[in-house]
Amino acid sequence: MTELVQGIGAIMDERRKVATGETKASMTTEVNSFENIQGQTFGITARLSANANWKWVGNGRGPGGMPPVANIQRWIDAKGLSLSAWAVAKKIGKKGTVDYREKRTNVFEDGIAEWQSNTNLIAAAEGIADSIGDTVVVDLQTALR
Repeated sequence: MTELVQGIGAIMDERRKVATGETKASMTTEVNSFENIQGQTFGITARLSANANWKWVGNGRGPGGMPPVANIQRWIDAKGLSLSAWAVAKKIGKKGTVDYREKRTNVFEDGIAEWQSNTNLIAAAEGIADSIGDTVVVDLQTALR
């Protein structure tokens, strides 16, 4: 999961999607495993979380209501720009962000897809699947006796 967070962070950096760093710094992961009757690992779930801005990073925001002006002001300050936060918010509300208009993909989705295609992850998943399969066979044999 550390590799996933690092990969998403690298994509954010490559696409210049880090202004204040709050969204990048907010990423956390949680991994849980489930055991069968014999105490062997039967399944694993993983969860990636980030602050509420994650959904706007990469694919942007479509036209509609104005985004929060305070957030845009923090972005302007972090980038060192001399813009009116209210004017930027008004334009986003009217036309959407550049990422939205250019139909860019979300950096989180791209990072997850890249991470899932990693050969180490595939090998680990296959190993877990083999272990689960063996466990299921043993459980079935025990139950049928």
